[in-house]
Amino acid sequence: MRIINFLNQIKNKEMKRKVNIWKTLKKYKLWTINEEEPWQIKAARFCTEHQNGFSQQELFEHLETMGAPKKAQSQFFSDTISHPVGSKYGRSPDGDHLWHAPIEVVSMVIDYDELKDARRNAKNAFWLSLIAIIISLITLFVNVLLVVPSTSDIDGEQKQALFKIH
Repeated sequence: MRIINFLNQIKNKEMKRKVNIWKTLKKYKLWTINEEEPWQIKAARFCTEHQNGFSQQELFEHLETMGAPKKAQSQFFSDTISHPVGSKYGRSPDGDHLWHAPIEVVSMVIDYDELKDARRNAKNAFWLSLIAIIISLITLFVNVLLVVPSTSDIDGEQKQALFKIH
């Protein structure tokens, strides 16, 4: 009777929100991986995809379509393209007034992709190990329930010898 009452409560919209396991799994990121990239990675990817170069205006237009703030656009260009970290001197565009992605930007995109793959693989490994543990527990219980009763040909003295603590 309690189960029927509980199932009736689940039909209630308020209770559905509390019991929805899929939302819980997504909330704690146990099931899905966030596929949305930060705008900085999207901008760096834009720079690396334009191997023949890109203008400053093209980059700013692309950043605007992603919704990056104006101040962040100029800061990204200054810190990442024209004056990359670790460089003593600033960079300048080539003869056609086109910029090319510095090696740090290419490395940033590659590192992000590798980290994303590593997270995906770690989650898959977690779920596979959980499945393996469940399967091993099921086989353990099957062995205990089926095999142990069939080996009850032990007499009383043998049982005492097996369980005798020295």
